[in-house]
Amino acid sequence: MKKIVISLITMGMLSFGFAQNSNPKFNLSTYRELGISGSNYNYLNEVQDGLKPRQVKYLENVASNWDVSSSRQFDGRKGEPFSVTFKLKNGNLYASYDSKGKIVSAIERFSNFAMPKSVGNEILRQYPNWKIVTNRYSILYYRNKRTKKSFKVLVRKGKQKKWLKIDPSGKIT
Repeated sequence: MKKIVISLITMGMLSFGFAQNSNPKFNLSTYRELGISGSNYNYLNEVQDGLKPRQVKYLENVASNWDVSSSRQFDGRKGEPFSVTFKLKNGNLYASYDSKGKIVSAIERFSNFAMPKSVGNEILRQYPNWKIVTNRYSILYYRNKRTKKSFKVLVRKGKQKKWLKIDPSGKIT
C-alpha cells in the first residue's frame, strides 16, 4: 500500500512539473501545412514557389497567419508598421504589419538549407566534380511592388570557388 501511495504522489508531482513548462520548445521538425490567411494571401502568392524549402514555406505561413493584435507591444497605431522577427535555426523572416494585420513588407534570409533535388542535380550536371559548399536564399517583398528573389550557391573544385545565381524558375545564371 505504501508503494502505491508513493507512486501516485510521484506521478502527480511529475505531471504538474511538465504542465508548468513556461518556455516550451517550438518544434518545427514536422513543418506541417498551415491554412492561408485571407488578409495575407497576396504575400504568400508572391513569395512562395516550387524552389522554396519546406522550412522556409512553413515560416512564411506562420508569418502570414500571425495575429498582430495578440502581441502586447502592438498598440493599434495607425500609419506606422509594426515589425516582427520570425526565426529558424538557419534564417530569419522580418515582417512589417499594418494596423489591420496585413504584411506591408518582408525581408527573408536563409542559409544552408536543403535544396530541391532538381536544383542540386542541375548544379552537378553543369558543374561536374564541383562540390556545393553553402547556399543562401533571400526575398525582398514590398506590398504592391515587384518581389525580388535571390538564390545563391557557392561551389568549389579544388581551390576554385564560384557563386552561382539561380532564378525562381530554377535556371542557373
